[in-house]
Amino acid sequence: MPDPAALNRREFLRAAGSAGLAAAAGLRLPQAAFAAGNDRPNLVYVFADQHRRCSVGCYGDRQVRTPNMDKLAGQGMRLDAAISNTPICVPYRASLMTGMNTPHLNALSNSAPGFRPEVARTLGGMFKAAGYKCGYVGKWHLGPVNVDAGDRRRLGFDDYWAANVSEHRYYKWKYYTGSGEPVRGQGFYRPQMEADLALEWLRKVKDGPFCLFLSWGPPHNPWRAPKKYLAHYEGVTCPPKVPQEKRESVRPVLANYYGQIEGLDVELGRVVAELDGLGVADNTILVYAADHGEMMGTYGWWKKRRPHGEAMEVPFIARFPGRIKPKTTSEAIFCPHDILPTLAGLAGLKAPAGIDGRDLSGVLQGRADAATREHAYITFRTDRKYVPSWKGVRTRRYTYARTKDDPWVLFDQQEDPHETRNLVKDKPQVVKDLDALTMELARKNDNERY
Repeated sequence: MPDPAALNRREFLRAAGSAGLAAAAGLRLPQAAFAAGNDRPNLVYVFADQHRRCSVGCYGDRQVRTPNMDKLAGQGMRLDAAISNTPICVPYRASLMTGMNTPHLNALSNSAPGFRPEVARTLGGMFKAAGYKCGYVGKWHLGPVNVDAGDRRRLGFDDYWAANVSEHRYYKWKYYTGSGEPVRGQGFYRPQMEADLALEWLRKVKDGPFCLFLSWGPPHNPWRAPKKYLAHYEGVTCPPKVPQEKRESVRPVLANYYGQIEGLDVELGRVVAELDGLGVADNTILVYAADHGEMMGTYGWWKKRRPHGEAMEVPFIARFPGRIKPKTTSEAIFCPHDILPTLAGLAGLKAPAGIDGRDLSGVLQGRADAATREHAYITFRTDRKYVPSWKGVRTRRYTYARTKDDPWVLFDQQEDPHETRNLVKDKPQVVKDLDALTMELARKNDNERY
C-alpha cells in the first residue's frame, strides 16, 4: 500500500512543476505556487494555555501589560472572533493538529480517548512532507511525550522535540527530547526555559524552511506569577461581571493571572527579536494564540468549559510581512479546525482532503473574495456537577447554547459584545431559529470519524 506521506510529496512536486510553467507563461500564480520556490515561508506558532481574549491589551484590556502582543497585532492582523469550539485543552489541540472538528475526533473533554490519525494527515505531517524541519516545544497534552523521532504519536514533529510532562503538578517539569535523557526544569519560570529551548533550535535551522510550535502552560492555574511581574498589579480591579461579594477573593488571583500573561509577553518579545536577529522575520508566518480562556470569577465561576466569551473566545494574532497587512482586524468566525488549512493556505501547501476546517487565509490577507464562516458549532460534554453538558452555535451576531433539557444562553454579540445580558427569555424567535440550527449541526457533527 502506498505511503500517504510519499503521495503528498509527489503531489507537492507536481504542484511545484505546474507553478513553474505558469510563471514562465506569465500567468498569475495561485496561492499554492508560493511553496514551489526556494523561499517557502517558515512558521512559528506560539500558543498559551487558558489565555482569554479579553485579557490582552490590543483586545481592550487596559490593565494587563502586553506590549509585544500589541505590537505584533500592529504588524499584522488581529482576529476578533477566534473561538475555542470546545473550550478545554485536548479538544483544541486535537483540532489544531488535524483540521477536524472536536465531535469528529470524539474529543469533547480532556478525558477523551486518544486519537490516532495518519501522520500525513496532521499539521506536522503536512509540513514535514513539504520539506520542512518540524519542531515542538512545551505542553503537548495529546498523549505520551517520551517518544522517539518517527513515532506516529509525535504527529510529524520529528526534527526537534521538547515536549513537557510534570513530575509534580505545580513545580517540576521534564522535557523529553527523544534522546532518552529528559531536560529537567525546577524553581524558575517555565515559559522562559521553553523559549530558551525554542530559540536554541531556531538558530540551528535558520536556513529553513522550518515549522516550530511553542506551547506555553501559563496562564493556566495555579496562578503564581513571578514576583517581578506580579508587582505591577497590586492595584488591579475586577471586571464588572465579577460579583461584588467575590471581588476580594478574585482580585489577587487576577493579579497573578495578569502577571503570568505579562511574563508570556516578555518571552514572545524574545521570539520576535530572535526572528529579526536571524534575518528570517520577513519570510516567517508568526502566530500568537491560545487554546481556550478562563472565567476568572465572572458570575462567580472559574475555569472554562462554558459557552461564554471569557471561556470560549481566544486571541489570534498573525503576522506575515508582505502578505498580511499591518494594523488590520477581522470579525470572521475562526475555529481551531480552521487553523491547519489556513496555515497551509498561507504557506502555499495543500491541506489533507476531507477535513472539517476551512482555508481562511484569504481573510488574513484581506481579500474581498475571501471565504468566511457564517456560523460554528460549539459543544462540550462533561460529567462534572458544576457545569452541564451543552451544545450550540456561534453566528456572526449571536452566541447560543442549550443544555440537554432547555435553552441556556443567548448573547447578542453585535449589541452586547461583553455579554452582560442573557436574552434567552427575551428573544423567543431567535432562540427557536438558533435551536433548530444547533440540532441540524449536531446531526452533522456528533459522530466519530477516528
